[in-house]
Amino acid sequence: MNKKFYLICLGLSMFWSISSLVCVHFYYGVNSPQGLFLIMSMIIPGIIGLYCSTKVSHQKIRGILLFTNYLFFTYFNFMQLMEIIGYLLNFLQNK
Repeated sequence: MNKKFYLICLGLSMFWSISSLVCVHFYYGVNSPQGLFLIMSMIIPGIIGLYCSTKVSHQKIRGILLFTNYLFFTYFNFMQLMEIIGYLLNFLQNK
């Protein structure tokens, strides 16, 4: 396919993933229905973004895109882990 098509798909998927991540963490939280919907809706654009980033021909740009994707993924999982640890500590203190 055309390289511009991959770049447009990559840009749209990254925009959706980043905006969903920001909305979940700053507005809704992980436990709300809206937050859960946004988390689940990040899966498909994330996969599309990974696929499109492998189609970029320039090695440096491809590395930056993959690093950015993994950076957001790591941040998201770290924040979820911290939230779960906070809930567990709160639960154990109230028991």
